[in-house]
Amino acid sequence: MIYLIYGNDREGVLKKSHAYLAMLQKKRPNAEISHVSPESWLGLAGEFSLDQLILEQGLFDTKRIVVMSGVFNSKESKKEIMKEVEEKIEEMGKSPHAFIFREVGLTAPILKKFKECAQEVILCDLPKANSKFSFGFSAGGATGATGASSGAGSSLGGGAQAEFNVFSITDAIAKKDKKQAWLLFCDALNAGVEPEPLHGAIWWCFKNAVLAGSARSATETGQSPFVFSKSKAMFALYGEEALQNSLSELITMYHESRRGNFDLMTELERFILK
Repeated sequence: MIYLIYGNDREGVLKKSHAYLAMLQKKRPNAEISHVSPESWLGLAGEFSLDQLILEQGLFDTKRIVVMSGVFNSKESKKEIMKEVEEKIEEMGKSPHAFIFREVGLTAPILKKFKECAQEVILCDLPKANSKFSFGFSAGGATGATGASSGAGSSLGGGAQAEFNVFSITDAIAKKDKKQAWLLFCDALNAGVEPEPLHGAIWWCFKNAVLAGSARSATETGQSPFVFSKSKAMFALYGEEALQNSLSELITMYHESRRGNFDLMTELERFILK
């Protein structure tokens, strides 16, 4: 089955896609989640093909959830990706696996294909006066394939920013609790937390673990005993190589987002769920 969420309101697209992902995870708690971006699409052949994503079973559940993020927005691979999706869209629609596409804008022919094959097609657009594109996506008031409109955030939380402790996410990441980390990430998004402080907290979480790994005491790292204890446990759980790789990925992610190549919040979500 296919769910398409698209439009020029980045926050709305993300929130709506998170709502659908949460709904599907509730129905399929053991389903494997795969994230596909324009950058990873052309490398699919090295790990799996689109055919495999459509046909193969997940590791712990027969049904898989695939999140396609901005795959039609790449200048380098847009035509190739669009052609392959058009060829496979009917199979995806009939597949027992769930495919969530989140996009900014779509051409009329590919949108027509989605409306023919998708379980739901939801448009999230800002009012014209406020409409603007941002990195990968954008989103707000949602209009489904039936034409029925729902207000922005009607089922996804209000617009007022709530107080949120970003370190609750890092605690879950430190324990390798992917599901809890993602649920807290959704809470952060609904609370209006900006991606930069969230990215910074996650980066320091991994940095502290690396520092603690080679130290015998909190004094050597300058950390408090409490932070040192948690960081030491994280080092033991992840191992130095995985921690260093994650630090490198987080640094690259930040700089690429500053250049406008990535949406930082989307990449943080992918990082948490990988």
